[in-house]
Amino acid sequence: QPPWHAGRDDIRLLLVDDDDWDCAALHMAVEQTGVPVEWRAVHSAEEAEQWRGGGYVPDLIVIDNGLPGMQGDEFAGIVLSDPLWCSPEGLRPLVVRYTGQDDPKGDAVIRKPPSAEMVRTILLAAQLLSVIAMMAVAGGV
Repeated sequence: QPPWHAGRDDIRLLLVDDDDWDCAALHMAVEQTGVPVEWRAVHSAEEAEQWRGGGYVPDLIVIDNGLPGMQGDEFAGIVLSDPLWCSPEGLRPLVVRYTGQDDPKGDAVIRKPPSAEMVRTILLAAQLLSVIAMMAVAGGV
């Protein structure tokens, strides 16, 4: 396994949302999926920046649009283009927008209020990308 994924079966999820109710709603939907998730939440893009380039590499970053300070669209654009958000092997986290808006920047959208079915689909996509990355590092893809 790649070093950032060594010894774990869970999905690392970083939620960036300043609304406690929306955080709780997504957390409940994640719990209902039964998919193992290591959950971290912050209230702003600036707070999320502390994880960039560090030892914690999320598989999935869920970003609200209406954040204090830097807006969700701007932050999503940074994550999508900044190599410091990638694992040492170059895998970028899946960027999911948590919003009610149409066509936000990102790889996918979870509509508010979240359904467990939609969240499960996103979590399984992140899990699949992680497996593909492990295979690529091992030379199997």
